[in-house]
Amino acid sequence: MMFGMAMLSACSDSMSDSPDASQRMVDLHLMVSLNNPGADAVARSSSYPIGQQPDGYPFGFEDAATVYEGINTLRVIVVNVGNVVEGNKCYGYPDRVPQPGDLFGEYIFRVIGGETKRIYVIANEASIHPAVDWEGSYAKGATLTPAAAADLQMASQWTSTHEASPYIDNTGSTRSYIPMSEYFDIPIADASSYGDGQQPIQSETLFVTRSTVKFAFYIDSDNTISTESFRFAEIAISGLAEKQYLFPCNTTYSPAKYPLNVNSDGRVITTYTTPPSLTTAPYVFTPVDFGYNAGGASSSTYTKAYAPQLYFLESPVPTGGDGYQLTAKVEIDNNPEPVEFGPVALPNLPSLPRNTFVKVYFSFTGYTINCEVKVVPYVEIALDPDYGSFGPGQDSPIISWPSGNN
Repeated sequence: MMFGMAMLSACSDSMSDSPDASQRMVDLHLMVSLNNPGADAVARSSSYPIGQQPDGYPFGFEDAATVYEGINTLRVIVVNVGNVVEGNKCYGYPDRVPQPGDLFGEYIFRVIGGETKRIYVIANEASIHPAVDWEGSYAKGATLTPAAAADLQMASQWTSTHEASPYIDNTGSTRSYIPMSEYFDIPIADASSYGDGQQPIQSETLFVTRSTVKFAFYIDSDNTISTESFRFAEIAISGLAEKQYLFPCNTTYSPAKYPLNVNSDGRVITTYTTPPSLTTAPYVFTPVDFGYNAGGASSSTYTKAYAPQLYFLESPVPTGGDGYQLTAKVEIDNNPEPVEFGPVALPNLPSLPRNTFVKVYFSFTGYTINCEVKVVPYVEIALDPDYGSFGPGQDSPIISWPSGNN
């Protein structure tokens, strides 16, 4: 069921609703949804090659995990064909884990009709760094060109060029809302087609896409090392980027972005562009109690799931043909030194666009680690060729994150 989310407060309203007497104006009514799945989204695997799923293929999605993956503030900026800002509004919303069908708004702008508007949507702007002065730099009457908007970037605050850092770390007491963004080109009706005394109204529903990537790790306890207990001391993922474009760049979706009134939820990113000359590096996860059978079955203190609230930026496809790599250090029984596994290639993780949730499942054959990656929006296969892949009709969970792009 769709409904408008109640607004908590206005963080700005730079839009004057005074019409220009020389032109007929149109009241543009905008609602905004998350790129979330519909309530009837189906989780399944696929036998189709990457990027070749047919239109309408029912990818699975995962809902938001916390309120920080929802919308705290939402700004909408309307720009005319002359690159002049016609309206800029921002509202705040109460904390809520978003649900399929939630709509935010309604934003009402009185704009000149008969031309195409570029509309920017930015959620949780306080979490964007370097910070952008949305209120001062892009007030009504200011200039905002497509090139200037496309050049805006988000950057992680790395302490080393050799090891990645999360863009947002919500594992402690200080937490941030996940930034989201999109832009749209919307043709506005010619107001002259309406009769005298009629105020033209045009309604559109837009969406925003979460700007980050997150990971989770799981142990297959039915296929483990033949030992009493083990613990993951480190898990490293290579190829994570230090920066990305703020707005999706050269991004295509399945289903397509337009028309807006068809399949507006649950879009999957299929291609995207990252900034040139960016740095990539591995990030080392350091779980505390992620393991199996600590102290024996009767006194287990380990957990078989590790899903830290760490968020990274979308990253380019690695060059060189090896793709993303995973390396793990595992403490086994009472061995004095951890056993290092990998690097293991992740061939079913072809890219890391924003709004993606990667789930890695570990199992062991003797002292050989096996990883199965379930990643949305992509299909899942076993990394070890001996384990085969899912064939037609063999459904198995596959996750996308909207974050609940997933």
